Amino acid sequence: MKAFLFLLVPLFLSFTLFNIQENGPSWSVLCSGKKCKVMERKTMIFRNSKAYEKAWKELREVNSNLAEQPPAVDFKKKTVIAFCAGDQTNGLEADSLWINKNELIVRLTRIEMMPNCHLAKLLVTPYVWIETDRIGWHVLKTTERVRDMDCK
Repeated sequence: MKAFLFLLVPLFLSFTLFNIQENGPSWSVLCSGKKCKVMERKTMIFRNSKAYEKAWKELREVNSNLAEQPPAVDFKKKTVIAFCAGDQTNGLEADSLWINKNELIVRLTRIEMMPNCHLAKLLVTPYVWIETDRIGWHVLKTTERVRDMDCK
């Protein structure tokens, strides 16, 4: 039995690693900030300019520092994904992404304030919008990690 498992483990690892795109799709952060006006966690995927421009207009209502027009996106080749963290964290960053079979996996970092940061925790709804390649994936998944910030 041990010999059988010994042979299966390398086979499984090579199959798994073969199906993960080595360099991952190209991607960039379009915008990020502390006010997305969404109190619950939410993910939005934009595959056309109409929905993207409407959501940008809503985001801009609470973020006047954003450009009036959203960044140009070629929706024939790209997809925009908006992550809103809700009011349960103090920051959100997109760290990396990769494709495994038909899944796009995005790693996000939630920024949590330490207990001594009472004022910093006041009503923020962090967000990050990314642009990535449209082809190669059909399912979106996220993985998260937490980074603690101290206010000292």
